[in-house]
Order: sequence, then structure tokens, then C-alpha cells
Amino acid sequence: MEVTPSKASLAAQTQAQKTAEKRSKDAEKDADRRRIAAEQSARSAESEASERIDYIREESAKIASAEQERQGHNLLTQKNKGYENLRKMRHEQQQDMHRRHSDGERELAKTTDENERALLGAEADGRNQLRDTLNRHGQLEENEHKRMTGQFENSQMDHTMKMDNLSQRHQGQITELMDDYNLENERMESNSAEARTKADENFQRRYNETVSENAKSLDRLHQDAGGKLNQIRNDTAQKLSAYEARQSDPFYKMIDIDAKIKETESDFVLTAIIPEHERKHVQVSVRGDQLVLTGQRRNEEKLELGPGRIKGSSSFQTYQESFPLPVSVDAKKLTREFDGDRLIARIPKRSADFAERSPASKKASPERIRAEKPQFPENLPQPPTLHPSSGSRPLGRTRG
Repeated sequence: MEVTPSKASLAAQTQAQKTAEKRSKDAEKDADRRRIAAEQSARSAESEASERIDYIREESAKIASAEQERQGHNLLTQKNKGYENLRKMRHEQQQDMHRRHSDGERELAKTTDENERALLGAEADGRNQLRDTLNRHGQLEENEHKRMTGQFENSQMDHTMKMDNLSQRHQGQITELMDDYNLENERMESNSAEARTKADENFQRRYNETVSENAKSLDRLHQDAGGKLNQIRNDTAQKLSAYEARQSDPFYKMIDIDAKIKETESDFVLTAIIPEHERKHVQVSVRGDQLVLTGQRRNEEKLELGPGRIKGSSSFQTYQESFPLPVSVDAKKLTREFDGDRLIARIPKRSADFAERSPASKKASPERIRAEKPQFPENLPQPPTLHPSSGSRPLGRTRG
């Protein structure tokens, strides 16, 4: 006996199918939201990593520069202190030697003055005694003459002996002072040499300590920088592989249409290689003082791989080249023609500007406008430089 499902059973099955479909749609939406959030998080992480790398580089450079400047300042301060102490010691030694020399000269002058005063006093006393004796014994001049002469001679001999004794004593004092001065001078020189030796030893010891501290600081900086660089290399390995894959993709390579411009006496002639199926998408115009060639390419392909399965792709490219015009031209008289795949565009010069143009300006070759390079992260290797024969051209592309 065949069992017929009831209406309630059918409604329950229908409701279950709708619930399952709704859950499936909700799951798909949730998966899309998670995918979008993951992409945004990846872009944010990439930007943060690039900013963190730049910050680490700047901080490392600042720390190394500050440390070198501080060590150099400390070394210079220690040198200046050592030189200043040495100068002070030399100055004190010179002042002490000058003071002792001055004291010796003063003692010598004092002794000489005392001797001269004693000699003058003795001579004055002798003369006074002789004058008094002559006055007092004037009557007995002849009898006393011999006695006085003898006394005078004895007195003169005594005076000579006194002068010799004073001279010898003075010479002994001078010799003793000179010996004391020489001994003191030798002692000061010895002390100065010892002080210089100690100052040099202290300076060399502090210099060696400073150099050792600098070497240790540099080793620590090198180790920190090496660790950070290894982290940077690990973070950018995936970016490098993505960049290499992009470089091998022909979609990112520049198009060369062999565009050239030539100047004649009366006009400018622009030539370029344009395939026949792209002629209607090429334009030549004058913008200010430049001749501009623009064009676009579009391609769509579809392939049936099986029943209900179709594979397709589309691509769109634009290109542009600009050439400077050194003189005014008549844009309304611009003409173009095709000779096979070669585009030939002519634009005549204005007659007034052509007459006023100097011979030097006629020989000037036009310069191309160079397109700006794409911006890549600084830690990635630079892309290869292109050197096309006819200059650089900016391109805009989209891929479907």
C-alpha cells in the first residue's frame, strides 16, 4: 500500500528547505564579510609593518648618532681636562722658579748694598780719624808723621783685610744661594716630570676605558640591529615573492610603438607603429606647447570548455606619449595618414614664429616626458630600469 505524504509533512519539508537556503545565504554573506575583513586586516598589517620598519630605522640611526656624539664629547672632555692640568702645573712651576730667582737676586742686591755701605763707613771713619789726628797734633806733624803714616798703613791693611773677608763671605753666600737655587730647580723639574708622567698614564687609562665602552656599545647596537633586520627579512619574504611574480607578468610591461618626431623647415612630423585594427582608437592633438599621442587597446576572449561552462577574459590598456614643441604650430591644420602600420602625422608651424626662430633653436632636439616610477616598499629591491629607444610613456591599464 502506497503512503501519501500529508500536507503538514510537505509544509514542514518546504519550511526546512527555506531555512536551509536562508542559512546557506547567511553563511555566504558571513564568509564574504570575513574575507573582506581579512583583506583589510592584511592591508593594515602591511602598512603597519612598513611604518614600523621606517620607525626602527630612524630610531636606530638616532641612537647610534647620539651614542657616538656622547662618546666623542666625553673623550674630548677628558683630553681637555688632562691638558688643562698639565698647563696649570707648568704655569705653577714657572711661577715658583721665577719667585726663587727673584728672591736670590734680591738677597744678592741686599748683601752687595750692605758691603758697600760698610766699606764706605770704614773709609769715612778712617778719614775722620786721620783728619782729627792731624788737627790735634799739628805741632807734632813731623814727629807724628811716621807714626800716623804707619797707623794709616796699618789701618789701610786692616781695611783691605776686612774687605777681603767681606768679599769672601759675600761670595760664599752667593755660592750657597746658587746651590740652593739649583737644587730647588732640579727638585721642581723632577716633580713636574713625575706629574706629567702620572697625568699621561691617567689620560691613557681613561682613553682605553672610553674606547672599550664605545666598542661594547657598538657591539650591542650591531646585535640589536641584526636581530631587527632578521625580523624585517622574515616579514618581507612573502612580499618579495609577490613582487617577483609581478615582474614576470607580461601585463605590467611597457608598450613600445616606436614613436618619433622630426622637425623640418615648415612643420613637425610624428611617426609611430600602429596596427591596422587599432587605428580608430589613436588620437593626435596639441595641448599647449606639446604634441600628444594617445591610444587604447581592448581585447575580450571566450572559450566554451563544456556544456554550460564558459571561460573568458578581457583586458584594456591605454598609452600616451608627449613631445615638446619649441615653436608655435597651427593645430587646426594637423593631418594624419597611415602607410601600412605606420602612422604619419604632420602639423605645420606658424609663419610668424618660423621667421623669428633662431638657427640654434632649430637644431634643438625635443625632450620626452618621463613617467614616474611606481612606489614600492623601501625594503624591496628596485625594479629594473627601462631604456626604450624612443623615451618613456605613461600607461594606464585595467584587467578583467
